[in-house]
Amino acid sequence: MVVQWLRRVDSASFASNGTVRIGDERYYILTGAYRSVQRHDGTYMSRLIINNATERHTGYYVCSATNTYGFNSVGAYLRVMAPSESTLLLLHWPPALHVNHVLKTI
Repeated sequence: MVVQWLRRVDSASFASNGTVRIGDERYYILTGAYRSVQRHDGTYMSRLIINNATERHTGYYVCSATNTYGFNSVGAYLRVMAPSESTLLLLHWPPALHVNHVLKTI
């Protein structure tokens, strides 16, 4: 199982390094910002972690999973609003387990 998290790039901030094209859109491949675990029932869960989320983290995120049987992905738009306190953002895959949660840190 290969899991990747991506963030859509707008044309104004486009840079070809570290991006992939999906259809007409470009996405940055996010590295080291997520954890994937296999659950006791054999399914997988992946969690994107954004520490100290600010308005600059607002955007469209995609989690993709690939294995020998095929490919699947799910996307979610994240909007971070001011005032920006120290926060921890968790986006979960599969989406049935909570598409997104925002937790405040102390």
